[in-house]
Amino acid sequence: MTKLDIVICVNNGGYAASLREQAPYVAYPDAEDDKLGLLRIKDESGETYLYPKSFFKPYAESVEAKMQAMQASLLGGVKGKMPKAAKKQIKKPKRGKTAA
Repeated sequence: MTKLDIVICVNNGGYAASLREQAPYVAYPDAEDDKLGLLRIKDESGETYLYPKSFFKPYAESVEAKMQAMQASLLGGVKGKMPKAAKKQIKKPKRGKTAA
């Protein structure tokens, strides 16, 4: 199984069409890429590319926020938005009730 991390873009390095600053991205850490100072990122195109690690910082938010970012990326969300069809499949708890 592939390990996934969530990172925040802090510098798009001039790749404005591919990376949005302050946006979360799914990262696929790899030991070989790490040795080269690179990180494989699923960018705005929906494809994975290698970018300098210095463009990103770890995403230290709640587990729920990380899951939302991963769902948006893995389900084809572009520009941080989740497709409407995917949103309909996610059940939200009713107000005043907690999820079991």
